Amino acid sequence: MAPAAALARRLAGGGAFFVRTAARGLAAIAYPPACASCGTLLPSPGALPLCAACALDLDDADAAALLAHILRPGTAAAAADDGPPALDAAWARWRYDADGPLAPLLHTLKYGHRPRIGRQLGATLAPALALDPAALLVPLPLTRQRWLERGYNQAEEIARGLAAETGLAVQPDLLARGRFVRSQTHLDRADRHANVAHAFAAADEVAGHSIVLVDDIVTTGATALAAARALRDAGAARVALWAVAWTQ
Repeated sequence: MAPAAALARRLAGGGAFFVRTAARGLAAIAYPPACASCGTLLPSPGALPLCAACALDLDDADAAALLAHILRPGTAAAAADDGPPALDAAWARWRYDADGPLAPLLHTLKYGHRPRIGRQLGATLAPALALDPAALLVPLPLTRQRWLERGYNQAEEIARGLAAETGLAVQPDLLARGRFVRSQTHLDRADRHANVAHAFAAADEVAGHSIVLVDDIVTTGATALAAARALRDAGAARVALWAVAWTQ
């Protein structure tokens, strides 16, 4: 390449870089970082977009009780899970409270087109986890309709934040949504399990692997359990669930 052409190409690339940098700077001035819960301006970026007061209001989940909650006797989940449980372990970082600071943060992640919050949340989970270095991170997939509405899967963004801190591999293509299911939001526990039964399909490549399902919020655990069953049926050696929050 001629020197003049090479110089022109470098300047063009540099010009694009400076335009992007200037745009980010203007956005920071127009929309300074603020707490996702109370709106207080943040003096500097933190691990999460929460002010110190709201961060202190985050309540730890009773993570040890989560698996028992999902598989408790007498539920549709337990009745449908013949043989060894599909889930070997389950863990959530915080208790979800609709009136607490985590609610607007997760709402912004899902509906405010802020995928970076997912990566920030994933990074904050890593120090509290007992890691299997061979495990594969598999985000719970969205329906196609939800993905088209958001443009990203919040569980996958959380998984990528985890991966950046732990070195574990994110494998979003190992699990897919099968048939269409209704939103789980307004269904009771029994209807949630019926709604997602057989809703997932797992790739043959999961056989013999330790899988970690990644999700944002666990309610009854019906979706995670249906996904875990698909993974176990495809030959996964172990399936655990890691989530940001549990509505215990």
